[in-house]
Amino acid sequence: MPLTLWDPFAEIASLRDEMERMFERTLGRAEGPRGRVVRPLAGLEEDEEAYRIELDLPGVRPDDLAVETRGRTISIRGERTTAQGACVYERSITLPDAADMDRVAAEYRDGVLHLRIPKREETRPKRIPVVAGGEPRTIEAGAAGSPGGGSAGTP
Repeated sequence: MPLTLWDPFAEIASLRDEMERMFERTLGRAEGPRGRVVRPLAGLEEDEEAYRIELDLPGVRPDDLAVETRGRTISIRGERTTAQGACVYERSITLPDAADMDRVAAEYRDGVLHLRIPKREETRPKRIPVVAGGEPRTIEAGAAGSPGGGSAGTP
């Protein structure tokens, strides 16, 4: 049986290659027909009136950005070209049913895309007047004493 010479550097190179593939799958980086594809990080905030999304898209010109909606999904695509080649940013985010996808607003400044997606009016909390002892009172949605919790207000 012939002996084979063990090359520790070959194993290290193989391990490095496998780790790079793992990071590319995890971080969404890959080579596409137009260059490197990157899945940018997105910050998502929600308040009573809207959802807000921020995406870092450094070096992308506003003319090279596309924002599209389909159903409850918003898709963002941007592209920039450098001396090292093209870089394509792609990200799709599915929002809850409350999102009003017909009124999305997008603003791009300082390399950051800001999206505001209002909530549909019928999904927002509403104040309901309550008559107690002949005097109208307003109890906010979610206040205690109401089915949502919290404390009832005084007249």
